[in-house]
Amino acid sequence: MSWFRNNQSAMLGIDISTTAIKLVALNRDSGGFSLESYAVVPLPEDAVVDKNICDIELIVQALKTALKLSGTRLKHACVAVSGAAVMSKIITLPAILSEDEIERQIINDAEEYIPYPIKDVNFDFEIQTVSANNPQLLDVLLVVSRRENVEERVTALAFAGLKTAVVDTELFALERAFILLADQLPDTIKHQTIALLDIGATTCSLNILYQGKSIYSREQLFSGQPSIEDPTALINNIKQQVARLLQFFAISTGSHPIDTVILSGGCAVVDGLKQLLASDLKLPVYIANPFSQLSLSARINRQALNHDAAKLTMACGLALRGFVDGQH
Repeated sequence: MSWFRNNQSAMLGIDISTTAIKLVALNRDSGGFSLESYAVVPLPEDAVVDKNICDIELIVQALKTALKLSGTRLKHACVAVSGAAVMSKIITLPAILSEDEIERQIINDAEEYIPYPIKDVNFDFEIQTVSANNPQLLDVLLVVSRRENVEERVTALAFAGLKTAVVDTELFALERAFILLADQLPDTIKHQTIALLDIGATTCSLNILYQGKSIYSREQLFSGQPSIEDPTALINNIKQQVARLLQFFAISTGSHPIDTVILSGGCAVVDGLKQLLASDLKLPVYIANPFSQLSLSARINRQALNHDAAKLTMACGLALRGFVDGQH
């Protein structure tokens, strides 16, 4: 299953989160991207726990409902595994190797690169650039996930009548979604340092983008699970997680002070969160809306979409894989 290579054609972006199935279908023509359809279908509690599928029948049922609600005819889809389920690293290999030879060498030297038996993982790679230290070497990005993390998603989609064209990672999908998120930012800050915070029911992830490219990422589980019915406790928990994530980034690199924050995910629109973070961080904070400049098909209810936009950011980034290559 490929993270980086796929044929360029429209595909569904399907985000399987802890609380919902989120589906997005995009189209592209000479005028740019358009939103053809979408759906958000809540999941029963414990169907997905800590980004792991625990009840595949519930996932399949929700996927079928999402497909029916959206009305899409697309059958190929892009789905993601969480950042916590993925290992990525830069390895160096001889520049004379072809892609097939790189793949064979990774398999032959798997014990050096991958901390699991090769039979238990899915992996992919992307050639980055010639090594800065040696022009005869290539820097190659290697991405690895345990096979069950991939297969449980592929199986769920198959039972719902879909073919998995690409398995992506959530962090790559969020970075790709910035192609559209940038449209809601003033021109003066589009290419500065952006903190994209994806805030879900159980996890918070940080992706730092500089000039549109990811330079840092980290994901962590919430400490405790305050109910969304207790907004004060929820906001305080989110505030703590955001502060911790930004502190980790500051420690790792002080060379890119953050200019702007974008909030995505299901908890991004919790009342008062945007204002609180803007006050604490003393930075402009935006609620993600990847559809702000997109044309919409007649079936889309704009008011409902505005309510759902932030939680659809991941699915939107996955749908973009049909039009944007795997490079990031």
